[in-house]
Amino acid sequence: HFQPSTVDGRAIQDIAFRRIVYDGPHGSLLAGKGPDRMVQGVVFEGLKINGRPVLKAEDGAIIVGPHVAGVTFK
Repeated sequence: HFQPSTVDGRAIQDIAFRRIVYDGPHGSLLAGKGPDRMVQGVVFEGLKINGRPVLKAEDGAIIVGPHVAGVTFK
């Protein structure tokens, strides 16, 4: 049985999401917790939302918030 952690980690970095397809209402926020808890090096490759390819954050109504660096869409 999976139990998610309820404790904040140090960072999210160097992760890739590939070939994700989503249909439905959309809008997301990527944000780190602070300068010592960054989100960085995230790649979205082949992301499609409602049948449309997402090649930049705006295409998917994704807000790149504070303490985020190196998010790319392919």
